[in-house]
Amino acid sequence: MVFVKKIILIIFFISCYSALQSQQYWIKQNTPVTKKLAVCSFVDSLWGWAAGDSGTIIRTTNGGSNWTIQQSNTPENINSVFFLNYNLGWALALVVSDNPENNFGTVILKTTNGGIHWDTSFYPEVSTFLFCVLFLDSLNGWMGGYPNPILHTTNGGQNWFPAYIDTTGPTSLPVRHITFYNKKFGVACGGIPELVGHVYVTTDYGNTWKGKGVAPEPLNSTFIFDSLNVVGLGGGPDEGPSIVSTSNSGSNWKLVALPYWGIPFACSFRTRLEGWSPMGYVPAFLKTDDGGITWGQKNTPDSAQLFDIKFTDYRNGFCVGDSGVVYKFNYAAVNISKIGTNIPSSYKLFQNFPNPFNPATKIKFDLKEDGRLKKEDVKLVIYDITGREIQTLVNEQLSPGTYEITFNGSNLSSGIYFYRLTSENYSQTMKMLLIK
Repeated sequence: MVFVKKIILIIFFISCYSALQSQQYWIKQNTPVTKKLAVCSFVDSLWGWAAGDSGTIIRTTNGGSNWTIQQSNTPENINSVFFLNYNLGWALALVVSDNPENNFGTVILKTTNGGIHWDTSFYPEVSTFLFCVLFLDSLNGWMGGYPNPILHTTNGGQNWFPAYIDTTGPTSLPVRHITFYNKKFGVACGGIPELVGHVYVTTDYGNTWKGKGVAPEPLNSTFIFDSLNVVGLGGGPDEGPSIVSTSNSGSNWKLVALPYWGIPFACSFRTRLEGWSPMGYVPAFLKTDDGGITWGQKNTPDSAQLFDIKFTDYRNGFCVGDSGVVYKFNYAAVNISKIGTNIPSSYKLFQNFPNPFNPATKIKFDLKEDGRLKKEDVKLVIYDITGREIQTLVNEQLSPGTYEITFNGSNLSSGIYFYRLTSENYSQTMKMLLIK
């Protein structure tokens, strides 16, 4: 019995520690609503919208410090919101009422003044369920859903028509998410539970979409790194999370099943290597520190159920969820600190300490000029022995002084690694050794 009590206490403390780890990364913001927030859209680090159940839409213009309620003019649950700029935005709400007077289908919302006023219109074809919307400019937009997986407009949403899908792949599977790297290259994903998760890829401005089944459960989100590399996340209640990835523009996909419980609802990357995915009804994140190759799990702060996430840059990120919660990324958790205010006479990158290290080490550097005045980014990047980028520790405009940052190599193998400090007129590389 004593042994069992010890095991229970150990599990309890591990759970608390994991929750505290996640808590330091995300700080809860005050919001004026308690309805579930399912989706969010940000045009920069200050202006953003979140939407969800019962037509709820809220807006911030100061990075999440304050939120105001907007009148959406629909009582339906909103499942997608997208803003092209400070004024022009769209949202989708599904009509699934039992009232026979209501047509089953989708309500499209549009605003031209930042959501101060929303116009609503019912998509003209009943029993059409649309799950996502985005626009590349004020005229060209895309929606995904069922029975037409992908719809396109060239006149700002006045008219929509089905996109052409290559018949060599699936042609009528529901689409849950669409994203574009540029106007030429885009990826859509979706699927049917317990049957297939699939992707549609276009490399010709959306004129043709080629479909391919790549997973056993639907995919909910994809993230495009560049014109070759894409990662997608999804899963099912029985299968658990699935990660798919391609390095050749979608010609081939690699599937990895993760040993966790829950379904990733969305994903966003803070840097090229660090990505986050909220697990919806399971109070956890998936997190990667190597560009989506491997993923670990972190508890959400306050055991929150989170459904959408957006990073506007490497400093600012937001996630939204049940009971009207919004959390903002705590950049201070990245562990960079200014330890000297005197202006150094030169740039300098110091040897990391300790070295060799396991698993963490500190890296110190001097900056002699004000990067903020020169609009100059200082970068500190970790590389492996082959020259492959492992992690970006610093990528910002800093004031003169001495800085120190902690690098954690717990997810890396033993070996030699390099770290490079660069600015406009300075570059230096040092070597360090990780021994486990």
